[in-house]
Amino acid sequence: MRRVYLCFLIVLPVLLGFSSCQKDEEDMIVGKWQLREIKYEDDSVRSMDSIFYNFQKGTFSAIRLRKSGEYKTFFGSYSLKNSEISISLYLDEIEKNELYEDVLLKNADCQFVIDGISSSDMTLKYEDAWFNFRKY
Repeated sequence: MRRVYLCFLIVLPVLLGFSSCQKDEEDMIVGKWQLREIKYEDDSVRSMDSIFYNFQKGTFSAIRLRKSGEYKTFFGSYSLKNSEISISLYLDEIEKNELYEDVLLKNADCQFVIDGISSSDMTLKYEDAWFNFRKY
C-alpha cells in the first residue's frame, strides 16, 4: 500500500505539470499582440509594426493599420491544443483576396505552432516563417 501511495505522490505532480502547461499557454495568448517581425527559413527578416492579432475566449481578430490611418479588421475564431493554434477567419470573397496583403495569412484556415511565449513576447511558427509578437 505504501508503494502505491508513493507512486501516486510522484505521478500526480507530473500529470498536473502537463495540464498546467496547456492552461498557461491558454492564459498567456489572451490579449492583443503586435507583430514586430517575421523571420524566414532563408534568414531574411521583415520588420513591421502595423499588424495586430487579438485572442479572447475563442474569438480572434487581426487588424492591419494602413498608412492612410484607416484600418482593416478580420474576425474569426481560434482554438489551442498541444501548443498549436488553429485560426479560422470569417471572410467574404473580397476579403479572401485581401487576406495575405493585410495580415500575412495565406488562407482563412491556418495553423500556428507556439515556438515561445512569455508575458510580453510570443513567437509563432507559420509554414516557413516565425512571427515575433510583443504584448500590446
